[in-house]
Amino acid sequence: MPVSETHRFLFGRTPWTLDKRLWVLCGSQTMDWFYHNLYHGCVDLRRTMEIWGFEHGIDLTVHIDWYGALDFSGNPDPVEAARLFETYSGSGRALPFGQRRRRSPDAQAPSATEPQPPQEGDGQSQAQQTATQASDAAGGVNQAIENVFTRLSNALRNQDTKTLLILDGLSEFLQGLEIDQQKTAGNLRKLIMKWNQNISQTNLVVFIETDKTGLMRFLPPEHYTNVNFDEIRNIQDGEVKGALLRMERRHDFQLVGLDAISKALARNGSLRLAAQKVMRVLNQAQEGQRQVTLAKVLQLPPLNKTAITEIKQEINELTGLKDIKIAILNIEQKARSLRQKLEDGESELPEETLHMIFYGSPGT
Repeated sequence: MPVSETHRFLFGRTPWTLDKRLWVLCGSQTMDWFYHNLYHGCVDLRRTMEIWGFEHGIDLTVHIDWYGALDFSGNPDPVEAARLFETYSGSGRALPFGQRRRRSPDAQAPSATEPQPPQEGDGQSQAQQTATQASDAAGGVNQAIENVFTRLSNALRNQDTKTLLILDGLSEFLQGLEIDQQKTAGNLRKLIMKWNQNISQTNLVVFIETDKTGLMRFLPPEHYTNVNFDEIRNIQDGEVKGALLRMERRHDFQLVGLDAISKALARNGSLRLAAQKVMRVLNQAQEGQRQVTLAKVLQLPPLNKTAITEIKQEINELTGLKDIKIAILNIEQKARSLRQKLEDGESELPEETLHMIFYGSPGT
């Protein structure tokens, strides 16, 4: 089943139906697990977005890690992906908007230590390229980071390769960089702000942020028309159901009342927590009892038959109160029936409670 058919913020969406090309996914839910199926397993939000992109024809995904380094591991062939990126992104020299480098089919991913010969159509002579590499080396780590983002800017301008760029925790990365290298952090912000106008409609940037305020400061959507902030909220029943079905097959146990269990676990607001609760039931089960019910997931305590008998006896010994005694008996029968249905997987967790309020004149 495609990702876009099961997840709350991707349902019905493709990279090509989004009206804005800079998409900020924010909120505490970004730390949750998102996609679960038999093939991909339990994956985080970054991997969910990569799978979603490839399902809809993305050619290349690029991820920036916490150290500002490029990561192509989310692609089916990371080596080929790195080669493709190098072909289109060029050196650390920004290209004018609309200008593209000519792709060379035999281009190899450049070495991190050896100077590379100029590629056809890149507009640089050997002397210019040598000078650029010397400048990068002299600039140290900060210049290298700026060059990475300049190359990203070049790739995002390109219209020939459909690219999904994912930046995880960018605002925290920039804040950390600003402590020692304020100028570099400022230059990166300026580059990113230009993406608003310069990004091609064939490309998409996804920012994953637990707190949106960091990006709001320099990418406010009221000033940048190509930026959309989208807060990820609670999970849906269908997401939990998909995860549980995968767990059932992988761990060889039986789910009794799948729909009821899925609905109840969705109330926790976390797919990770939902999976953990089911695994706790399995870990506590005795040998040979590989069955998960809603009652076990909810950890319903065992019935204290002795206490119930004593309470009923005490109530029955009271004088009068016929209607109250009947009402309490009905509540007991209702509770027992509901509990049995929960244990059998035949009922959902009800919205109502069995709390009671006694009111009346003094002595009630």
